[in-house]
Amino acid sequence: QNRKNRLFYRNLLFMSQSIQKKQITSGDMPLQRLDAPIDDEDCRFMQSFHPNEAGTEDAMAFFDMYGFIIFRDALSPQQCDDTIHDMLEFIREKHPDTFQRKDPRTWSQGLQNFGMPRGTNCLFRPSLLRIRQEPVIHQCFASVLQKEHIIVNHDRWLLQRATKDIDGNGTNCAEWETPRNIHLVLNP
Repeated sequence: QNRKNRLFYRNLLFMSQSIQKKQITSGDMPLQRLDAPIDDEDCRFMQSFHPNEAGTEDAMAFFDMYGFIIFRDALSPQQCDDTIHDMLEFIREKHPDTFQRKDPRTWSQGLQNFGMPRGTNCLFRPSLLRIRQEPVIHQCFASVLQKEHIIVNHDRWLLQRATKDIDGNGTNCAEWETPRNIHLVLNP
């Protein structure tokens, strides 16, 4: 259960199917496709770093090369459970007659195309506010950004559902796949 929550939250925050980075040349700036390394423990996921590795040469080299970094175990299993509960509770509150927590097919009514909550611009749920202020999360971002004072956006989230074997009977759901142009916007 702990690994499941860790992986769920890791995917929730750091979505990436194929990473592209601009390679500066003497003239044009052509795009070069880079395939990020796979996690040694679980080949379904990208390479990750422990929060204690934030700011290390290896972590920074990875970030510089691929433009993203994944930190595992940055939140406790309880923090993950609380966050998942708040996200699903939001959908249940909006659609109490049709939402079923154990049936991801009923979650669509509360989600926009990218997995963002439908029908609201700001979400100030207790667990969401707590994790945005979590010291370990701050340490990871501050190390990568090389700034102690950072701006934190706490009003949005994405809920990405599994797309393969969604019912245990081999059913796949292509329309839930992460869009290739997924991005989060923060305008201070």
